[in-house]
Amino acid sequence: MSIPAWTAAESAAGRRYRQLLFINDYPPSALAGAPIIGRQLFDEYDSNRMDVLHCASWNAEPASFLPCRHTAIRAYTTRLRPRRVFIPIEATLNCLRLEKIMAVGRRIIRERRVEALFSTSYGAEMPHAAYFLAREFGLPFYYFEMDRLDAVCLAPITRRLITENRIAFLKSAKKLWLISPAMIRAYKRLYGVDGELLHHFVDVERYERASLATGERPKDKLRLVYTGSFNAIVQASMAWLCQSLNAGMTVAGRPVELTIYASSCPAGFEGPNVSYRGFIKHADVPEKLAESDVLVVASSFDPPPGLREQVETSMATKTVDYLAAGRPVLILGPKFSGLVDYFGPYSCVVDALDDALLRRSLERLASDRVYVDDLCERGLELVRKEHSLPALRERFLSNFLVPARGTLGGHLAGA
Repeated sequence: MSIPAWTAAESAAGRRYRQLLFINDYPPSALAGAPIIGRQLFDEYDSNRMDVLHCASWNAEPASFLPCRHTAIRAYTTRLRPRRVFIPIEATLNCLRLEKIMAVGRRIIRERRVEALFSTSYGAEMPHAAYFLAREFGLPFYYFEMDRLDAVCLAPITRRLITENRIAFLKSAKKLWLISPAMIRAYKRLYGVDGELLHHFVDVERYERASLATGERPKDKLRLVYTGSFNAIVQASMAWLCQSLNAGMTVAGRPVELTIYASSCPAGFEGPNVSYRGFIKHADVPEKLAESDVLVVASSFDPPPGLREQVETSMATKTVDYLAAGRPVLILGPKFSGLVDYFGPYSCVVDALDDALLRRSLERLASDRVYVDDLCERGLELVRKEHSLPALRERFLSNFLVPARGTLGGHLAGA
């Protein structure tokens, strides 16, 4: 039975959070992608009732972490190339930390009287340590699979750890959250488990204020914006887009330009119509998005076998921010992608690397006001319903509240 919806006032009136241990390679932070999702999930959590056990290589940005106690365990990274050779070596070394992670986790559980464990997918050893510790101490285990763990962990030792425990691991979760409807369907088919959708959450009002402050945008150009990193899922498609725009494109009498905000930009992307403006802090995202005419997100059209499972189930974090900004979203991605599967009905989809299709899509976004207004209104409604702070509180945080005495389940308050 689910815990009823709650408010901050109810929490202050006597409810409390469970003492929680978050075990994961990356800590929740204001960095890109998955760490941002984690940060938003726990931004309202009582920092005195949460510990984060993470890998030491994320210590570079402690100011962006949640204001709770963090414990770091050394991670092994060489940053050597070719990556296909050295990444499996690094993964093997890191997987050998499993016993160390569990030893530190045991100490924290005892010292802090931990009542629940939470983990998400990245490497294999951290979430499995959380799973083994939950069984050892009889604690509830909550798990959020952001990426298919069986697809991203390719070193033999990590694959063995995952394969030997996969179904028991997933079925042991008191709550199993998955990042896309496509992943939910795949896991039901592959593993016989039922997951619930969990993705990115935003403060919708912040985006609305930014949009109002920006006002009407100049019509001299069609301004496209892309934010975020360039991983294997997006890089090839974005390379094609940059090449097409740098060759010159005008729609509805307006030259098309793309601005990229990221920690780095691949060689060859910049040109006469593509500019790179560096890293943008997460807090500044609403203002930058409000300055755009069209927001761009991409996915791979021809992924290799090891990456296809990721493309089929993953959804870019930034898409929620884009829809919240009230600007039309252009998805450059195949129909089989999780991105198109979920966000396609609220976006303009270019489902082939075809210049004519891209031009027609941009032409419509530049000139068809009724179409654009409908996309933006429906996209904003999706965010309000599924990805807003009220949705976060009810669908996620409510699972970690201990009911007050005298309410249903109140006997747990003294746990």
